[in-house]
Amino acid sequence: DVLVVGSGVAGLSAAIAAKEAGADVVIIEKQDVMGGSSVTSAGIVYAPLDEADKADMVAYYMERAEGNANEEQLTFFADNALDTIAWLEGLGVQWMMQVPAGTAPQPRARFSMTAEGVGMTGAALVNPMIAKLAELGTPILTGTKATELIVNEGAVVGAKAVSDYEEYTINAKAVILATGGYAQNPEMLAKYADFLPYSPYGSVPMTNTGDGLTMAVAVGAKNFDAPGLQLVYVSYDCYCGINE
Repeated sequence: DVLVVGSGVAGLSAAIAAKEAGADVVIIEKQDVMGGSSVTSAGIVYAPLDEADKADMVAYYMERAEGNANEEQLTFFADNALDTIAWLEGLGVQWMMQVPAGTAPQPRARFSMTAEGVGMTGAALVNPMIAKLAELGTPILTGTKATELIVNEGAVVGAKAVSDYEEYTINAKAVILATGGYAQNPEMLAKYADFLPYSPYGSVPMTNTGDGLTMAVAVGAKNFDAPGLQLVYVSYDCYCGINE
């Protein structure tokens, strides 16, 4: 019923939700390990402080984006984020602390923590999701790269994929692209974020090369050129500890 491409937090949560709704789900992951860039993150989840804080959080992000953010999407996020926190807790995700993070003045950032008490790790988010999918009996193909979306009469009805050992044609009623960004693709970085120099020493896996964007545009999807982006970027000097 549902093919999920990518196994970061977005793909894993989508797969769990679809499976719990009764769908037959398959996940494919380009890397040999699961988690995408989520597993290398600090495992932070943002949400309003409480119900009364929703409007203030939307107003804060609109102000920080100088009015360029999508207020409808921000409002949807604010209205549903507390339920997302509760959903994650139901999967076994634990929180080490709730504090301000980045430039935000309010303690809206929840830092996840492993069962062993280790905090600030994306594994604390990813591992409970992987365990839930195993419990639900969801097939996961790692080391398997989606190469092309299958289209029939204007509808996406599956994808082609390849591993070191096999070529796949996966037919599905719905395809969810959760393939991450393009920070490890120098050509895409130059095209969409030309103010940044390319460096392989970023915070995302080397496989984060914009595959989902490329496949979607190839079948006619609109490419939205956002006026800004969020990027964690590590220079060579900083990565190697040469400079502070």
